[in-house]
Amino acid sequence: RKYEDGSIPTAVDSVVLGCTHFPFASESIKRVLGYPFNFYDGAYGTSRETKRRLKEAGLLNPSTETGTVELHFSKEESLPIGEMLLSQPF
Repeated sequence: RKYEDGSIPTAVDSVVLGCTHFPFASESIKRVLGYPFNFYDGAYGTSRETKRRLKEAGLLNPSTETGTVELHFSKEESLPIGEMLLSQPF
């Protein structure tokens, strides 16, 4: 939203999402920057590398059963943001 005032370049040819939480904002980024352009999502590579390292350390859970996710927030006021991003209540 900060850049909607026109202070970004008018001809964007590539965007690299360099943080694992950026995919949550990918649609907004595409809209603001005027998709189509080359779009590189770093989260996929990060998750693939995490899996490789867990496997290498013998820590990868081989189960195919649905697991659980436990989230921790440093600030209680961050909870609604997490619920919105993950589309589920906590």
